[in-house]
Amino acid sequence: MSLNPKFPNTQCLLHRDRAHNILEIIRLINTEASLAKGNPGWEFEYKPKKRKMRQTAAPVVRKGKEWVHLLEQQNDLPVLPEVVFNIDQMIRDENSSIQQIARAVEAEPGLTGRLLKLANSAFFGGGRQTINSVTMAINRLGLNQVREVVYTIQMPETFAEVPALDHFGFWKHSMAVAILARQLARLARLNPEEQELAYISGLLHDIGIIVFSTLDVRAYEAFLLDVKKADNAKPLHLAEINAFQIDHAELGGAFIRKWWKLDDRIAVAVENHHSVFAERAVHPSTAQLVFVANEVTKDEGFHFGIETSSKYSSEDILLSMGLSKAQAHKVIKDLAETIQQIELFLGY
Repeated sequence: MSLNPKFPNTQCLLHRDRAHNILEIIRLINTEASLAKGNPGWEFEYKPKKRKMRQTAAPVVRKGKEWVHLLEQQNDLPVLPEVVFNIDQMIRDENSSIQQIARAVEAEPGLTGRLLKLANSAFFGGGRQTINSVTMAINRLGLNQVREVVYTIQMPETFAEVPALDHFGFWKHSMAVAILARQLARLARLNPEEQELAYISGLLHDIGIIVFSTLDVRAYEAFLLDVKKADNAKPLHLAEINAFQIDHAELGGAFIRKWWKLDDRIAVAVENHHSVFAERAVHPSTAQLVFVANEVTKDEGFHFGIETSSKYSSEDILLSMGLSKAQAHKVIKDLAETIQQIELFLGY
């Protein structure tokens, strides 16, 4: 592009600032041209070159065990956070002192304040006394619940957001299932270890959804968009089996076994949270507790926008577990209050 020497302002502008917006330069050229004597109506038109759209190949649709094979070969999947692993191991070690565990928590930036916030919240039993130190939190909550709090804080930060999925809603639902599963374990008079397993299994029950996306973000995003268009006509795990011949429950269990190596009862609960239910179980398994907690949570409207309903009513499934009507109503009431606390926590 050459410039007419009759347009000094434009030349000065170009010399002074070659990075100036090209459209602004053209505007000045046209303005000066229209005013230049002997050059009425002269205009310079800039036509940007059209960019050719590069065609992209359709996502490769993997089937069944191909997903498990990809999971086993992938080397960039999220690892269990070091602070979670260390605190988990220390709590399981009978020789570890409360002071050692407290120091491990305090060494992680940002963890201490949020642990205290959760420890003082209603759904972790706070309210009777303000907890203002990690040592107090450990003494007040007990080691098992401290581990639960650490998992709760670290999990949402461990995994990337899934396109086409409500990240906030996903973890709100997961935390609600975790808390309800633990409450059901207490009502069944299971021991503290089993209550903790119920909590962690509930927190991780849908982790396979994130694993799907991590393994093949394009394929799973396209799948989720199709599911949304179908207006939730089919439960998510059945839609996954139809599309991929494997669901997020099976993939999540395989991920926990291969990469995180947590207690196998957690992997079993994750694998079976859509398929296991036995009425009036005297000693319900972790998988059964997570199944019921998941269905009640969905039926009460606390989902993440994909699978928005349950085929069970909250009261019916709780009564089928052997709870009284009064107990069932209290569980449902407590769940609504718990969700409010979770929203406050996730909104930090």
